[in-house]
Amino acid sequence: MDRRSEWRRWLSSSTGFTVIEVLIVTALLALLAGIVLPELRAAGQQARCQAVERDLASFRKQIALYREHHDGRWPAQGTESGDLFAAQLCGRTTHTGTVTDDGRYGPYLFGPLPENPWTFSSRVLVVTGPLRDEHCDGRGSHGWAYSSTTGDIRASISPEIIALDGRPVNAH
Repeated sequence: MDRRSEWRRWLSSSTGFTVIEVLIVTALLALLAGIVLPELRAAGQQARCQAVERDLASFRKQIALYREHHDGRWPAQGTESGDLFAAQLCGRTTHTGTVTDDGRYGPYLFGPLPENPWTFSSRVLVVTGPLRDEHCDGRGSHGWAYSSTTGDIRASISPEIIALDGRPVNAH
């Protein structure tokens, strides 16, 4: 047998994969994806929960500090102005809460307000009176809900979202 025919025989016998080999590899890849993807999704959800909890803790501390500096008044007290809330927490204020460059107090938060990782919004819905479930159920276009009467702030997320400790994220 000459080399040319040997070469042709080798090429014809070893090119490509059999259908069974392709099916086995596909099944293994699908099995691995079925194991890994849910774990990645869960890790992503927990990271977002932790970010929201961290941002809420920061908001709550800074709102309390603002109240201490301003004789018991909450940011944006008595209004429904998200812009005033943001300006008073991110800017400098006088003792009466007026936002001014030469204010003695603040800023309480540096940079823009944090973005809620569930709604991708940093907008704050400010309400007078206590917060209700519909203010922070994740259905609105805002990232946060704040009561200018009580100082309560919550994330706008679905109530089914649970933190690592088993409680709803807004319950912390």
